[in-house]
Amino acid sequence: MNKRFFIAVAALLAVSLLPAGALRAQVPGPSPTPPDPHVYEDLGMQVRVPPPAVLVGYRHLPLKALGDDPETVAAWVIDPGKEDMQAVQLQMEAYDAGPLEGFESTFEDETRPQLEGALVKDKTQVTLKNGMPAYWISITSGSGFDSKKTYAYIWVDGSRGVILSITGRIGEMNAARAHQMLDDVSAVRYPAEREAP
Repeated sequence: MNKRFFIAVAALLAVSLLPAGALRAQVPGPSPTPPDPHVYEDLGMQVRVPPPAVLVGYRHLPLKALGDDPETVAAWVIDPGKEDMQAVQLQMEAYDAGPLEGFESTFEDETRPQLEGALVKDKTQVTLKNGMPAYWISITSGSGFDSKKTYAYIWVDGSRGVILSITGRIGEMNAARAHQMLDDVSAVRYPAEREAP
């Protein structure tokens, strides 16, 4: 992928984390910067993205602010501005409709038309580091010099469907690199009753 593409990805990630009024009136604005910019934590998960990832956006969304489409709640970039820049994204949407398999299938169906030539491969049932059931998938998309590889963990926590992904250009992104950046994640059933009113 060319440098402009990665800058565009970083810009899109940043735009998706703009203050709520710029996107939708009912979505709250960005949360304060977290104490550790490599960690996203809420009542249902903890995600740690190691250096050299640089935080470019972070916010907490209550369940009532989530809809049927994934919302980005945290984003990091690795080697920003460089041709081989990689992007990590944490997204979630409201999902209490059923099992993990249904959410993963919906994710695939929605991803294919959004990414040119998207091919979902290597879909494997796994567990996160604390035993939460998840899927590990890889997606190849684009063509020629614009080809990219995305790896993702996908899980549901009883109230939300969650996607933790990393994307980079083919040749720079592989499963070992993706695991290095994404494996420090744990999740539990989301305690919706503990959310502030």
